[in-house]
Amino acid sequence: MRSSIAILILATGLAGLLYLGFRDEAASRRIANSGSASDFGEVGPGQPVAPPLPGPRLAPALATTKRVARYERDHDITISTDASELPARRGWGVLHGEAAAKRELDRYLPLLMEELEKYPSRFLRRSGLKSILLCKALAVDDDLRAAVPDFETATLYLDVERGDHSRDYQRCVIHHDYFHILDKYADGLVYEDEGWVALNRPGFSYGSHGMTPPRGLWSGAMTGRYPGFLTHYATTALEEDKAEVFAHLMVHHGKVMRRAAEDAVLAAKVARIKEEARAVSEEMNDEFWQRLAAR
Repeated sequence: MRSSIAILILATGLAGLLYLGFRDEAASRRIANSGSASDFGEVGPGQPVAPPLPGPRLAPALATTKRVARYERDHDITISTDASELPARRGWGVLHGEAAAKRELDRYLPLLMEELEKYPSRFLRRSGLKSILLCKALAVDDDLRAAVPDFETATLYLDVERGDHSRDYQRCVIHHDYFHILDKYADGLVYEDEGWVALNRPGFSYGSHGMTPPRGLWSGAMTGRYPGFLTHYATTALEEDKAEVFAHLMVHHGKVMRRAAEDAVLAAKVARIKEEARAVSEEMNDEFWQRLAAR
């Protein structure tokens, strides 16, 4: 997919207003599941349905727009705000989403770029991610989602509003759901990893703590409540456990390493995730993680 940037200048006297918008030229055809509290699962092909929603509203300021365009060019990736493909019927349900407003994109895009720019260029190119679509009111049927990774088209759908009360939450969502695409691209498997399961303490089974966290605990919040796991959500499924380790390493590297220093199971999981990342690109070496920790 390619993106184009349309610029409209309205001149009044000596002053003008500059508005920019992104538009995708092709829409994704299939969607996988999200990084919400719902299970991830592979889906069958679906068909777009219903008339498209209105096109994207005006996108962020010129500096951010140039930053995005440069990133797209340098990394061979599309970052779009065109939600006109939605709603769309898939084999597993109906995907919903709406075009985000300019103020919402103005707030979210700089954060997205900060997180994407953490990755070495070669790593991102080899990870399989091809496009990112930003919208709001993202949902699968009636299930609200913060993100939906599309394994078939390597597209990551992100809701720019959901969780905006916590910038850390939004940062973690980006890396968590990006990891699902990375994990799928690496070996074609997401829900099977006997080596990872073997890292857990004897007798542990994913989902044994239930999908709903204890009262007062956000599912994705780091906690010491579960030895061997960073969050409650990590205990629900092996693919979520892996994605949680990766996401929190990218956002809270120092905290994760301090936890791992006191937890042998978690330390083994951290080492495994770093090994998998380095297998994609040698740039994800010890020096990378040291630089990340120093940011």
